[in-house]
Amino acid sequence: MNRLNPHRRCFLSFSVAVVLLTNTALWAQENPASPQTPAEKAQALLTAEKWPQAIAAFEALTEASPDDPQAWFGLAQARHGAGDYGAAVVAYGRAADAGFSAPRTLFQGARALAAAGRAEEAVARLGELADTGAKVAAAVRADADLSKLAARRDFQAVLTRLTPCSEDEFHQFDFWLGEWDVVNQQSGATGAINRISAVHGGCALHEQYENGAYVGSSLNGYDATTGRWYQFWSDNQGTVLRLMGEWDGKSMVMQSAPAPDPQASPLNRISWTPNQDGTVRQHWETSTDDGKTWTTAFDGLYTKKGSQK
Repeated sequence: MNRLNPHRRCFLSFSVAVVLLTNTALWAQENPASPQTPAEKAQALLTAEKWPQAIAAFEALTEASPDDPQAWFGLAQARHGAGDYGAAVVAYGRAADAGFSAPRTLFQGARALAAAGRAEEAVARLGELADTGAKVAAAVRADADLSKLAARRDFQAVLTRLTPCSEDEFHQFDFWLGEWDVVNQQSGATGAINRISAVHGGCALHEQYENGAYVGSSLNGYDATTGRWYQFWSDNQGTVLRLMGEWDGKSMVMQSAPAPDPQASPLNRISWTPNQDGTVRQHWETSTDDGKTWTTAFDGLYTKKGSQK
């Protein structure tokens, strides 16, 4: 006769079930199920770098589903791995035609062409990649096959297009780069130094301003999605400025957004103008009447350190 309390028996049964389920889960983790579908089997062969078997498996998939982009891309990778670069290029093209990621197929196709010694075609394929807006210069430089093209001028030109922030708009403010002595043209005060450096791979400008105990800095960048420049300024007095603007052909002009109380938080407008003698004028104005009238807050002349001007 079973003398265990019925509740105790239920608890033990539940405990045994938990143990069995736990052991089953652990076994499943340690012994993952083998691929079941043809696509899974093909991918497993590709991952294992069993190139001939992977090629055969993906060829069967493309024959069964000629419009399957994944199957074509897998076949391209398998052929690429096997060293059949010409066939890989064709398969990458078929993958793109079927809707697979154009940047990936173009990049991989360029790699295959470079590996095959077809340098001119590889550069042309990278040009197509640049046309998509891809910014993958770092990946191109790191690739063993593509880096062999480094001596070619056309490759370097395409590499520039693949580099983030290479467009002219990102460099409209480059005239401000350098270390400058700054003179307040209103008061004649000297002694201020401003250092402007390119940061984030040339995608932004960092300003570091010093004038005795007063220090401040700003980050400046161009946003291609809006076509506007932005500046965020802060200093050791608690002042914060958020400016937005653009290059107008002669000056970089940025302005703050209107505040609820113009008297407490006036509009700020700052323009930086490069002069023919190499100096730069920074003109900071404020307005308490929504921009109807402006008052000069600072008029500075920047002269490059070491310059005789």
